[in-house]
Amino acid sequence: MGEILLDVAINREFVEALLDGLTDYILETMKILFARFEFEAIAVSDDYGTQRAMVMSPRDWRQLIKPCLTKIYGLARKHQRVVFHHSCGNIIPIIGEMIDIGLDILHPIQPEAMEGGRLKREFGKHLTFCGGIRTQDLLTTGTPEQVRQEVGRLKQEMGAGGGYILEPGITIQADVPTENIVAMSEAAK
Repeated sequence: MGEILLDVAINREFVEALLDGLTDYILETMKILFARFEFEAIAVSDDYGTQRAMVMSPRDWRQLIKPCLTKIYGLARKHQRVVFHHSCGNIIPIIGEMIDIGLDILHPIQPEAMEGGRLKREFGKHLTFCGGIRTQDLLTTGTPEQVRQEVGRLKQEMGAGGGYILEPGITIQADVPTENIVAMSEAAK
């Protein structure tokens, strides 16, 4: 990761060629899949954020990544597929642009990085959110009752008006007690 980010600064032509090649490969793969299989959505997975900020500047993202996503999202939309995008971290500066080019579902809503209520207010009319349950403290050290309370709060706040898929903010790890996973699942139902 460090090397490619350094290349963004000092070897831009290489990064552009690499991203163009990856995009072409993805587009050709999508065409094959669309011709052979019935499915509702595509999933793109590419992390643009850390817990505090984006991995690269929004300007660099706009110049390097956005054109590639525009093509990928565009092909999916042309084939009437939903666009699901995974990006960890705080990507608030680019969410509106992702919506503009065709994003439907943003995953994960990592509450340690982005506040769900703000996202719902700013982007909730145009986007479905997936995630929101804290994995770094609540699921690991909270009580089952605290987990149930947080699930209830998220169902009210994020679920208002639809457009919300309740799940952990990121993958559950081995340090999450089973009783908290059960509490989350039961409260979600």
